Amino acid sequence: MNIDRLWLWLWTHARAIGLVSSAILVAALLLWMGIRALPGFWTAGPASDGHHQIIDRCGLCHRPFGGTTDACLGCHGEFLVQAKDSHAAEVLKKAGQLALAGDCDDCHREHRAEHTDAGGLSRPGDFCILCHRDVGSDRPSHTGRDFFRCVECHAYHDNRPGSGEFLRAHLGEPDLIDKRAPDVAPQLATKHSLPPPPDAPEPIVAAWQNGPHAELVCERCHVSGEKPWSTCGGCHADAQEGWQNGRHGMATLVRAEAITVGEGRGDFRADEAERHPDCAACHGAHQEPPDRGTQTCTRCHNDAHTLAWAESPHAKAKPPVTCASCHLPHRRDGHVEHNQSANLRPTRRMGQGVCLDCHGLEFAYSALADPELIRNNFLTGPRVRLDIEETARESP
Repeated sequence: MNIDRLWLWLWTHARAIGLVSSAILVAALLLWMGIRALPGFWTAGPASDGHHQIIDRCGLCHRPFGGTTDACLGCHGEFLVQAKDSHAAEVLKKAGQLALAGDCDDCHREHRAEHTDAGGLSRPGDFCILCHRDVGSDRPSHTGRDFFRCVECHAYHDNRPGSGEFLRAHLGEPDLIDKRAPDVAPQLATKHSLPPPPDAPEPIVAAWQNGPHAELVCERCHVSGEKPWSTCGGCHADAQEGWQNGRHGMATLVRAEAITVGEGRGDFRADEAERHPDCAACHGAHQEPPDRGTQTCTRCHNDAHTLAWAESPHAKAKPPVTCASCHLPHRRDGHVEHNQSANLRPTRRMGQGVCLDCHGLEFAYSALADPELIRNNFLTGPRVRLDIEETARESP
């Protein structure tokens, strides 16, 4: 009888029960969608320094076919080809190390911050010992060396700066050499060809007329709906590509604007937290800032290395060696590298691409091997010298 009453109650209240159930389901669905939309909801942990700007676009790396390795090669494949990857899969297979010829995330495991270093490596720092345990047998100078220190001279993928051929080509160089790559002077444009709008603010007009874009009409850059950095890329495609591949502009691969200074990882000025490191932040919208160089960088960067520059020998050089001289180098062919990550790690790439313009190889490599010298912006010369000559003689 009680069962009959229950069915009768359910029948008579079916509509109310349905409405309440539907409301609960809709509320639960909305709550789930809201939680799911929270930044980082789907991530297994924080991203590495190199990828934190694209952490909310999981599909860039996690692809249904091909896996993460194909995604890695989509961004980093060109570099590996240029670097003649010394540990490519086919190289490891020929060396009988088939087990090591796996996927990129075997060594670069993402979302494991506690096991990942600043360069994105998630293996122990002495992992070279897996294959090179007996390196001293054919290179006596390496006998007994700490495998944690291999990176002082070698890089895993791009070992060209540590190859015997490269080392021998630079033997005997003095600490300071006179072949510095000249900075590329800005090419000042001629006077503008069309008058500015009558309501244009006078200070902006004056800056524009005396700037490098004076020959361009306002509408050439001020395009409705265009992103500012995209507008610049219409003429400066190489610079835009480099900027987007570096930490300043990487976020624009997945969103409309570059990250703000406050979103960056590292030591930055709190009063510039809302600044976007886009083209105008460094170059000025209408006229190049007169203090372009280290003063521009210190508007945002507040780390020990940057702050130590003012007292370093680089600052006292004539002309000064600024942040841009090393991190955004001007090359002899006129190209400016706007990807400041291109030669940042491993440090050998900085040595090969920048330091050797002014310094001998032994001096440069020895300085880059000292973390304290990097921190104090090379206030002194290297305290310990690497034996480059002996290594060069033994290397193939």
